[in-house]
Amino acid sequence: MISFCCNTEELRQIVKDAVRIIPTRTVEDRFYSFRVEIDGSTATIWATRPGEVIYRNVLKNVVILDGEPSGFLVHATRLANLLAPLTAKVITISMHGDKMTVQAKPGRWTYEQKQCEYHPAANWPSEAASFSTDVPAAWLRTALKAAAMCADERSQRAIIRGVNFCVSTSDGGLRVFGTDGSRMSMAEHNWTTDSLTYSAKAIHVGAANLLAESLDTDNSSLATFRVYSSGVAVVQGDRRIFCNGVPTYNGDPMVLFERGMPNQDFTFGAEAWRSMLRRALLMSDDRSVTINLDSECLELQAECAGRSCVDRLPSHFSGSPRSLLFNGRLLLEFMETVGDEFVVWRGTPDDGPQIFESEVDGLRFVLMPLVKTAV
Repeated sequence: MISFCCNTEELRQIVKDAVRIIPTRTVEDRFYSFRVEIDGSTATIWATRPGEVIYRNVLKNVVILDGEPSGFLVHATRLANLLAPLTAKVITISMHGDKMTVQAKPGRWTYEQKQCEYHPAANWPSEAASFSTDVPAAWLRTALKAAAMCADERSQRAIIRGVNFCVSTSDGGLRVFGTDGSRMSMAEHNWTTDSLTYSAKAIHVGAANLLAESLDTDNSSLATFRVYSSGVAVVQGDRRIFCNGVPTYNGDPMVLFERGMPNQDFTFGAEAWRSMLRRALLMSDDRSVTINLDSECLELQAECAGRSCVDRLPSHFSGSPRSLLFNGRLLLEFMETVGDEFVVWRGTPDDGPQIFESEVDGLRFVLMPLVKTAV
């Protein structure tokens, strides 16, 4: 038996994070619950997605009203749904055997809790991190989402699986990338051509998306990125998230796109392209769009059943005219990732790899054209 009180809003935020981690479809109560460890004036909260993610956070200013410090399981969605509408600043939680009672003005709720000995801390890496660096949390979230968008972990033909990380022990550089062989997203922080790397780490796409959503990006906050032998972790204050690693390719991903090196640049606004691509995709029957670029204008065209949609933007492009066919949906996904930034298109006049790079955070998107057509 134990009874304690804590701040409602602080508990609500931690429970919200924990519920995001916990799988929604499982027959095992131990995986559909998160564990609370009461110790003095703090409560450590653990949640897990088996084989992928472990979440740990600390609730402070806990006051034990009755009983001894102990650990117990809490049904995730029940407590989250209960906390959502509460306006009381303080909440009291009591555990009596398999029953949990929650009190907050103006009500009192009691429901049964199944208990077991499962503890996610058993899978947290016990060794010291082999690499650690601080990066902007907003940059890391964008990098993770973009890499997860391009990553492929289902196809048996995929050379590089999941969301990958390379690190530089010389300058604390971090590279995040994901690819399915036809496109790739890559973001780099403190990365130089002289950066020294060791074995790449990779995590599941689902784990990367959970990690991105769990980051606190307010007030230009930083996140500490750590590498372990079994995976990677991100730490922000008391919030810690560990993601188990998966086997992946250990090398430079750019070797997959060596058919040509970019030699012509064209800069444009992402918002203008998003509008053009959305209109074109409404018309395209196979999600393909043709982009024609010359010294006077950029033309984006899509066709379906004899009808066509054509949008034009002024161009100050001085390179050789090009006409390339792209998967418009994939290109639009990247444009939606970079927000309202300017994007540089670095490409070759042939059907080699085309690189789209954000001018603000350096996020790169490599896309192979579908077909080359004559101008």
